[in-house]
Amino acid sequence: MGIEVTGKTRGSILEQILKTPAYKDILRVNLNEMRKETGSSLVKTLLSEDPEVLLSLISAATVFINTLVGASGELAVRVRNMYPPEMLKAYLISMAEDIDREAVKECSAAWSELVSDLWKASSDVRLQARKNILTSGPMVIAGAINTAARSINSLVRDDPNALNTFVSKVFRDVDNKEISLATMSLAEAFLDQKWHLASWAWALVRKRMRRKFGI
Repeated sequence: MGIEVTGKTRGSILEQILKTPAYKDILRVNLNEMRKETGSSLVKTLLSEDPEVLLSLISAATVFINTLVGASGELAVRVRNMYPPEMLKAYLISMAEDIDREAVKECSAAWSELVSDLWKASSDVRLQARKNILTSGPMVIAGAINTAARSINSLVRDDPNALNTFVSKVFRDVDNKEISLATMSLAEAFLDQKWHLASWAWALVRKRMRRKFGI
């Protein structure tokens, strides 16, 4: 007779583990000893020894992503309420300095190539992606734009030259042809909206004139 393991049971087991100092030390040591090579070696071993296990893990990726997103959201709320901003800032800066930027770049390039291949090879994937973008995309993009706008405004207030430096570095590495096509599509979409672009453009011109000529 099988034993059903529910979410409540898993939660109580985890609570007991976290109450035991020895288990916490083991968890901390193992997490701190993990390296980029650990993940690469694990994938190579699974593919050479038992590909079925890796494929099973990949098929469960959506469940894992949903769990990770839920955990990340809860973590942000809890951490924000438990620790002062200055302490969190110092901690996050320290974490950012430990990130292997080359590994992130390699991972991004590899997944970009994989997604590009899948996109070209499968019309049903494109259809599903288009459907998802049209249904849930606007809300997600609007939230991202609002967050990005607040971050940009804060960045410019702290360092007026930081944004120019950041944008120049970004444009050195972008695909000009793809960006040109994408910006044309975006421009057409924006021009179809009633956003009072003339008044916005005039405000932009006046701001640049004030900055350039001090008027």
